[in-house]
Amino acid sequence: MGGPHRIQPHVPRGPLPAGHCRGHAARCFHRLRHMAHPKQTRRNPHQPRMNFIAVFIGGGLGSLARYALGLGVNKLGWLSPWGTLASNVLATVLLLTLMAQASAGATGWPAKSQPIFLLLTVGFCGAFSTFSTFAADTLNLHASHGLAWSVANVVANVALCIAAGTIVWMNSPTN
Repeated sequence: MGGPHRIQPHVPRGPLPAGHCRGHAARCFHRLRHMAHPKQTRRNPHQPRMNFIAVFIGGGLGSLARYALGLGVNKLGWLSPWGTLASNVLATVLLLTLMAQASAGATGWPAKSQPIFLLLTVGFCGAFSTFSTFAADTLNLHASHGLAWSVANVVANVALCIAAGTIVWMNSPTN
């Protein structure tokens, strides 16, 4: 064989010439990937794992908050849909507040840290808002109180969440 063999032949820096990738797909993919993510701008290799852990923790906290809210509403003697409505509206307010801050370029801690932002938005708000419970409550209301109550539940959830979100969004620094 004679001479040293290189698994990866030298790939020139700069733009790739037309037709260069034909027959060399693996090398070109590797080169393009490194062009898109040079070493000085690479992220922490543990970042995806941290993001998953953040969503996991946020989901646990959101579901506990949802459970506590449900217990509180039940102690008041209200019907089941009120807890769902409250959690959906509160989660909407929190989610849109965080999104408004992020879109305004806020430099506070949730906007600067992707794991914390994911913990609060995807994790906490995702677990705290309860669309599946909303659907079950609507079907239960239809079975127990008729169509009018189930339609009222749908309208109240949608209208109040949109109204709360609009109020938060319109009062954000970007508007």
